[in-house]
Amino acid sequence: WEVEARPFAVAEDLVLKLTEMTITTLIRNLQTRMQCPGEVVEIKSPRGYGASLGEVPIDSWIGGVLEAHLTDTRSTLDQTLTLFQPWTWGRSEDDSVKYKWR
Repeated sequence: WEVEARPFAVAEDLVLKLTEMTITTLIRNLQTRMQCPGEVVEIKSPRGYGASLGEVPIDSWIGGVLEAHLTDTRSTLDQTLTLFQPWTWGRSEDDSVKYKWR
């Protein structure tokens, strides 16, 4: 895919970063849909305890976030610290998206 962004100079850094985040999320979701068609992730209480409260498609952004949370083995402190870094939520392993801005 080729995306062209021509933001005003005052907003260039912000627009380019938001564009990268959006494209990365869309590509991750597409890759997941192709690798795991029709799979869902259950909505559960923190740490996955208790009964399921519902389910969402795994190829959605929130599905990726829930799956990552349920399989996360880090300490509660480490997980709490990343609460303030939403750009790290969800699928983040081996991004195959490369950006080149002219």
